[in-house]
Amino acid sequence: MKNIFAIIGILFALVQFAMAQTIVVLNVPDPCSETGVEESFTSDFDFGVFPNPADDAVTLSFSNADPIGKVEVQVTDMHGAVVIRKQYYSAFTELRTEMALGKLSPGVYTISARGKEIYSVKKLIIKK
Repeated sequence: MKNIFAIIGILFALVQFAMAQTIVVLNVPDPCSETGVEESFTSDFDFGVFPNPADDAVTLSFSNADPIGKVEVQVTDMHGAVVIRKQYYSAFTELRTEMALGKLSPGVYTISARGKEIYSVKKLIIKK
């Protein structure tokens, strides 16, 4: 009977040793390599905001290889609250329009443009 317990103890020790020596190989891509999402995403979309820093209004400029279609523009404060939301439409590959900034306080905001297959975010500084 002692031999059975000794054998069981040895087997248990061998199993623990084998489990401790298990090597797990994870095949994780290197985030610094050149084969990432950024490389495979190509877009001819260009979104401009000027003047920046701005006072009471900015000119928005959009251009794309394909017709722009509907574009939603949002101005967001640093707390994440949307302070201005506008929609624009163009059946052409270029669009230039002016957007009033209303009574926004001086500070740093983000301005984003989102369309069917386009998205761009820029920093907007308002001075008065």
